[in-house]
Amino acid sequence: MYLGFYYKVVPIIIVIFLLFLFFSDYALISFLIFLTSIGFIALFLLIFSQFSVSIPLKIFAYKFIGVDNNIHNDINEDFLELIPAPLALIDKNRNIIKFNKKFKELCEFENNTENLLLEDLFYEINTNSLSLAIDNCIKGKGVKIDSGISLSRNRTAELKFSLTNLYDQVNIIVFINETTKEKSLEEQFTQSQKMQAVGQLAGGIAHDFNNLLTAIIGFSDLLLSRHKPGESSFIDINNIKQNAVRAASLVGQLLAFSRQQTLKPQATSLTELISDQISMLNRLVGEKIDIIVNHESDLWAVKVDPNQFESVITNLVINARDAISESGIIKIKTSNLNKQSIPVIKGVNVKEDEYIQIQVSDNGEGIDEINLDKIFEPFFSTKQIGKGTGLGLSMVFGIIKQTGGYIAVDSDRRGGGTSFNIYLPRHIEEISEKENLKTDIHYKANIDLTGEETILLVEDEDAVRIFAKRALESKGYKVIEAQDGESALNIMDSIVDRKIDIIISDVVMPEIDGPTLIKKIRLKYPHVKVLFISGYAQEAFKKNLDVADDFNFLQKPFSLQDLNQAVKKVLSNN
Repeated sequence: MYLGFYYKVVPIIIVIFLLFLFFSDYALISFLIFLTSIGFIALFLLIFSQFSVSIPLKIFAYKFIGVDNNIHNDINEDFLELIPAPLALIDKNRNIIKFNKKFKELCEFENNTENLLLEDLFYEINTNSLSLAIDNCIKGKGVKIDSGISLSRNRTAELKFSLTNLYDQVNIIVFINETTKEKSLEEQFTQSQKMQAVGQLAGGIAHDFNNLLTAIIGFSDLLLSRHKPGESSFIDINNIKQNAVRAASLVGQLLAFSRQQTLKPQATSLTELISDQISMLNRLVGEKIDIIVNHESDLWAVKVDPNQFESVITNLVINARDAISESGIIKIKTSNLNKQSIPVIKGVNVKEDEYIQIQVSDNGEGIDEINLDKIFEPFFSTKQIGKGTGLGLSMVFGIIKQTGGYIAVDSDRRGGGTSFNIYLPRHIEEISEKENLKTDIHYKANIDLTGEETILLVEDEDAVRIFAKRALESKGYKVIEAQDGESALNIMDSIVDRKIDIIISDVVMPEIDGPTLIKKIRLKYPHVKVLFISGYAQEAFKKNLDVADDFNFLQKPFSLQDLNQAVKKVLSNN
């Protein structure tokens, strides 16, 4: 059976025997000892070839004892099973020859691979790319296919090919690696980058529009102050202002998505806030749709901007209404979640905390799975043209994120409807917050907007600066204007006969921006009062100021009344 072994060993034994016979007095004894040793070595290699787990050593043992024919049937099977990765052996025509257990488990197919091609195992694969990869592999090139391969509808994979001659002929080892998790993370990262880029673009556009709208609303207020409500001109001017306010609301949605709007958060009871909205929401959805509200008793407080959160609920209810074809039900449910019930949101690392969950669900037609990842993108809409701007859900997304919460969406096209789940961190209200809110309400109701103080107005947008100057002067203030930061510094250095009571400054200006300007002025006038105005949110530039810096902020666009109230409030604070 093992003739190959003897053909190799016997000539060696004869040569060694002749050498011993020539050089030793104990040639016969030495020869017998040597022959016995060779026998033990042959026996050891025979056993080793059957039980060795080292493929190279097993091949050596087989070759040495002359069992070449067993390599084909034994070595390759062991080789594939010993590799801790999904492997298969195919020929150049893509026929599957052998595979290991891990390959079978990953691809989920039966043991019978007769007439089975490699591409038959996949839900989706480009056969042209596969053929090209195999041709390149046969030419000695390392090849990988990392796109366009699906194991099933929601599972992706990549293939690597390597040339081998384990069968004493040209075959190819196929290594398969599931990439579902990696692809998911990559898509989430790409989506995050896209949302961030769109957000930055939206924020920049919103800033420029807010400057224009400030001028339109402001000059409309100045014109309205010269006309009586009954005049036709008053109605026309008021229509201009109202449309500008609507445009400001649209810009606010862009800022909300980009998380660059100025929020005014306060401790809020969602039970009261949502209950106050119900009558308005019922009018929005119509008589054929019922709104069912279910609040948890003793619902925790949250810290949100009440006006903005009302917009969140309104937008979600409107989307639910549009998803219901005729009659249906919209449910609004609130509940407390302790730290042991932290929500699990795909692709989001939720901070460990106590949360209030707000769920808005419907029994409508649901959302296609392909659209779920795009649902919060600005200007993305599944509605018909003219039935939405595509900014509603993006605004919801931005407000919730800026508030420090999370939002997730689940949908079932088989009749389960859609459910939006909002998670807001619990807020424990302090007594001082309640007192400050009461004081602010009382202040606005009893304010006198006139004054005699001197104001330095710094604004690079001409229209905004002209309107603001006229608005302030109409209330008795003395206004010194500067068109940029450099001009403002020169004015402050040249003033000797009067005191500047307050500086009103834009934030984003050429050369010297608002925060830098105030830092320089406060080196000489440390207690000067400041009111920043900007189309960007307060948080966008707050990081450029020292923690100890005392400043106030007014978001553009603002009306004549908003500006005068803000100035009076700053001047009244000690």
